Amino acid sequence: MTDPATPMVRQDCGGRFSQARTICLAGYYDAPSIATGMSFELRQLPIVSSRIVRLGTTVLELWSPNSLQLPFLPGVARPDYRAGAPATLIAHRRYDGHSGKHDCLHAPQYYKPSAAHWPFMRRPLEVRPEDRAYVAFAPLTAHWRPDVSRHPSPRGYLDPRFVAIIGDWGRLLDSRIAPFQRRLTPWEWHQCPPAVEESAYARLLAVRTWDDAVDQGVVIQRALREREAWLAWQEERGRQNQLSLDDLRSMDMALAREEYTGVWVNGVDEKVVLFFLAAGVPCFIAHACGLDEVLRDDKPAT
Repeated sequence: MTDPATPMVRQDCGGRFSQARTICLAGYYDAPSIATGMSFELRQLPIVSSRIVRLGTTVLELWSPNSLQLPFLPGVARPDYRAGAPATLIAHRRYDGHSGKHDCLHAPQYYKPSAAHWPFMRRPLEVRPEDRAYVAFAPLTAHWRPDVSRHPSPRGYLDPRFVAIIGDWGRLLDSRIAPFQRRLTPWEWHQCPPAVEESAYARLLAVRTWDDAVDQGVVIQRALREREAWLAWQEERGRQNQLSLDDLRSMDMALAREEYTGVWVNGVDEKVVLFFLAAGVPCFIAHACGLDEVLRDDKPAT
């Protein structure tokens, strides 16, 4: 696939964008950097789902001890990768506003301590319209009001009711998160995703082009999804606070809550992996296969 930094053909929702951007799947077919090591053995856990994947000469078994999902394997992100703010050059921004295959909005990522809440982020298709958090997952196209005097047109505005509801949800999350500042160390509190400032909601209300609606709207939705996930992570930490490694080892682990995005756990400390399993977070493992495993006929090849 063409390098993601190269501008692609327009995929602009019927002429809404004023400038060409990068296609959403740019970079997804690039060869990933795969980590397959494990810091401990998971012999006591079942294989709930599994498949064989061939990447050039490399053969992998991608499996999960608790989830039926068959997620995309993004590989290890570059150390300088940052998801979130739109790229400086408009041509480098994607039509749907996400940041590529290492973006936690769409696919489980390899675990990293500085983003330990990412596995608790919910999958967009699992959040129903009646859920109060739905505004952080809803497609912006459903709330865009185009300039009817010109068609197609990049001009219009986001429904003020949508902006009001997403602002209310953000403030409710703020009120739920605030008490944790007293319970956590300064370092732990610093890891909390920043709150959305009131000025950001005001700017969203003032948007008049679809380009700005995507750039600003996705940033706000991402922030709220991350804060919701961080809250779920902290609440789970509280529930498991008194559990030792032996306690976790002795637990019967239930199937995952498939609404969570999940996490690739290669190389992760055993207690962290068992924490996620006990929390119902989908856990995924990439295993480098030997010839004897490849020849087995009990797994589908992809």
